[in-house]
Amino acid sequence: MTIKLLDWRSLHSMGEIPEFEKLEEWAKASHEGGGRSALEVGSYHGKSTVIMAQFFNPVYAIDLWGNVEQGLRGYQDIGQHHFEPFIKNIISLNLIDHVFPIVSSSSILELLPPLNVDFVYIDASHKYEDVKKDLLFVRRHLSNIGCIACDDYKRPGWGYPPYNPDNPNHGPNDPWKEVTKAIDEFLATNEFKIIEHHLGKVLIGKVQ
Repeated sequence: MTIKLLDWRSLHSMGEIPEFEKLEEWAKASHEGGGRSALEVGSYHGKSTVIMAQFFNPVYAIDLWGNVEQGLRGYQDIGQHHFEPFIKNIISLNLIDHVFPIVSSSSILELLPPLNVDFVYIDASHKYEDVKKDLLFVRRHLSNIGCIACDDYKRPGWGYPPYNPDNPNHGPNDPWKEVTKAIDEFLATNEFKIIEHHLGKVLIGKVQ
């Protein structure tokens, strides 16, 4: 697939640009290492989806695009809030032919044959049990060269040094501690290891 750099920076997101730049760097490196397809769990308005779509075809994007607490019961006003912006962004950037949205939780992955994807990005529910399931479900869909990127892992300042004394939210409490717990337990199996940890994002790969 030919790399086509896209204007993902203008898309709405709750994340910071430096972190998305690191995600782009990781996705590009995976592509250069032979990666061809990607899977995302948690897409929101599609900024991370677009980043991956620059390098991978297909990109499978899984999200409830509604109230995570209610699952599909929170789907009724989805178009107005999250799914509609996602689709508009995908269409406006001419990605409709190789981004495939799946309205579901990651549980759908239990029912699908192995997708053999080379790059995975997880940024969905931040509850321990959900993150644990996301990791377990995507694992069987990874290719031999596949790696997994996750958000909100040991974010500096938010429970982990260095702290910014000018930021009133910084301190010893990690609001995403359940994400960290699930990832650390996943790593404890010694099947995967940390490749790089940058701000709140972490990249893990298979132990060879």
